[in-house]
Amino acid sequence: MEESIFTPIFIGFVVNVALFFVVRYGLKRNFRQASRITLIAAIIVGISSLIVSGWQGIGIGVVSLGMFCCSVLLYVLSFLPSNQ
Repeated sequence: MEESIFTPIFIGFVVNVALFFVVRYGLKRNFRQASRITLIAAIIVGISSLIVSGWQGIGIGVVSLGMFCCSVLLYVLSFLPSNQ
């Protein structure tokens, strides 16, 4: 069974969505603050993958790519006008 590059990216996407909801509802932040916090978390995970390096760093880097894609998407959505 072949492993796809999209599997760890999807894992990073799901982890970031879970982190977003924990920050949003657990810490009682608004949408924009929660998206900013998850964006910073994705950047920190990406930098840590460079520090770890080797095969483990590559895995962490691919997961952080999924986290970063999700964070950017949530951050862009935070600037859209709401119906409130």
